[in-house]
Amino acid sequence: MLLVKTQIAFSDKLNQGKYQAMLEQARRLGVIRTEVWQRFGSIKGVGLPDRTIRDKWIKEGRQFNVGATPWKQTLGDAIGDIKANREAAKVKARQAITRHTQDELEQKRCTPY
Repeated sequence: MLLVKTQIAFSDKLNQGKYQAMLEQARRLGVIRTEVWQRFGSIKGVGLPDRTIRDKWIKEGRQFNVGATPWKQTLGDAIGDIKANREAAKVKARQAITRHTQDELEQKRCTPY
């Protein structure tokens, strides 16, 4: 079972400067997320853990102009979303194969449960 968690932060009396800073951080983290999906959302990223990418980026001295924790969490979340997307695609493929084949052994093989 896949559990998806969304966090929404609320703040009272947030001044315009802090609000703009949060928007800018969200934009920068969005750029990181987009890069992760573009570079690792295909076959190139299969089986590649987020820590491997993180360690490589740290070694390269990559700068994201956000705190270390937010960009690392964004990287981990994006890789997790990519994995979930792949698993969902596998389910759809298995269902399609099951519907379109008459071979009982193949149908059983494609039915994970």
